Amino acid sequence: MIFAVIPSIRESVIDVVSNLLDQALPPSKIVVVDNSLGKTKFPNLKELEVIVPRENLGSAGGYAAGISRCLEHKECEFIFSSDDDVLYEKNALFELRKKILELKDAGAVRCAWKGYSGETKEVHSSVWTGVLMKKDVVQKIGLPMKDFFLYGDDVEYFLRMRKHGFKVYIVNQAQYLKREKDMRTKKGIYLDPSRLYYAFRNEIYIGKKYDKKIAIKSIGYFIKNLPFMNRKSIFASLEGIKDGILGNLGKNQKYMIRADENQSR
Repeated sequence: MIFAVIPSIRESVIDVVSNLLDQALPPSKIVVVDNSLGKTKFPNLKELEVIVPRENLGSAGGYAAGISRCLEHKECEFIFSSDDDVLYEKNALFELRKKILELKDAGAVRCAWKGYSGETKEVHSSVWTGVLMKKDVVQKIGLPMKDFFLYGDDVEYFLRMRKHGFKVYIVNQAQYLKREKDMRTKKGIYLDPSRLYYAFRNEIYIGKKYDKKIAIKSIGYFIKNLPFMNRKSIFASLEGIKDGILGNLGKNQKYMIRADENQSR
C-alpha cells in the first residue's frame, strides 16, 4: 500500500488531496501535517488523516512528522511525498510504483516535471515533490532532519539515502503538472531575509556533511548576488552561513516566516 505525506500551510492542499485520490493508483492513506494550525478546513474522508501540531513545524518538521506516522502502519509499503501546491498526471503514482519495483537498487523514484523529455535515470538528489520511497529504506536511514525547519531537508535526505547505498531515480513517465510561484525576485533571490537565512544555513551544513562543493557553490551564489541584496538580506545570509558552519540548526526566533508564506521553496 502507498501512504502519502503532505506538509501543508495553504488551502491548495485540498486540491492536491483530490488529485491524489483521483489517481489510477491512489494512496490508501494521505497524512497531512497542517502547519496552518487548524486554519485549513479539510473534508471528512476515510483516506485522510490530518495532524495539527502545536506549532508550525516548517517543511522539514512536517515531513518528519508525517513520515513517522506512516511508519506506524504495518500495511504501509511505500511512502509518497508531496508539497501542498502540486498536481500530478493521473498515472503518476502507478508509473512510480511500477518503476520502483523494477529498479531493485532504488530507494526512491521521483516524478519529472511537465514537459520533461529525458529518460528515466539516476539522479544525485531530489526535491520532495512527487517522490515514492520504499518503507524499509526509510526505516533504515531514518527521518528527515526536522531541525532544518525550511529548505535543504530534501537534499540532505536523499544524499543520506545514497550514502546508505540506495539509488534515486527520476521517472519520465510520471510527471507533475503545477507549481505556484515561489517567493523570489526576478534575480532568483528570496525576498524575505528569513528565507535566505535558512537556505544558506542548511546548504552550508549539507556541504560540510556530504560534499564541500555544495558549500562552495552556495557561498559563490551569495557573492554573485550581493549587488542585488539589501542590508537585511546580506546580514541574514551571513548569519545563515555562520550558523551552517557552526551547526546551529533548529528554528531561529530571529528569522520567523509568516504562516501563510511558509512553503519549502
